[in-house]
Amino acid sequence: MERIDTAKCYMLVCAAFNMEPRDEAIEAWHLLLGDLPGVETLEATRLLCLTDRDYPPRPGQIRAETNRLTGNDEPPSVGAATGLYMAGRWDAHPLVEKAARKVQWDRLNAPEEAKWEFRSLYEAALWDDDQGVRREQRAEIAGQGRLEIL
Repeated sequence: MERIDTAKCYMLVCAAFNMEPRDEAIEAWHLLLGDLPGVETLEATRLLCLTDRDYPPRPGQIRAETNRLTGNDEPPSVGAATGLYMAGRWDAHPLVEKAARKVQWDRLNAPEEAKWEFRSLYEAALWDDDQGVRREQRAEIAGQGRLEIL
């Protein structure tokens, strides 16, 4: 993106959060966001400014939102994903949400058990996403005691 596009993103954040713009901040933002596409980054900035928040969006948040909008969203590491799960930020990445919805433990009442199960499910989701395959899973058919490959 051009420097003028970065300046538009920065000025939008400044205007939305009553901040005084600074030239050196525009340069810093351009170093952090300059490799992203301009139109999508401006849209990501706009969306983040529309959310109800106490603090202005940081360049890293704008980068993550731009990647989400463009489909270039790399999955977070297992440790980062676990933190997102425990914080209730399941919408941060589709694989985080996929694993979080399968966890049987209550993350608030049994945090260690939930954390362990989430990590296991998330690692499996990463493997499946990377390999493009679905591993066999076994499920007991209700009341019949038989196992079936899903």
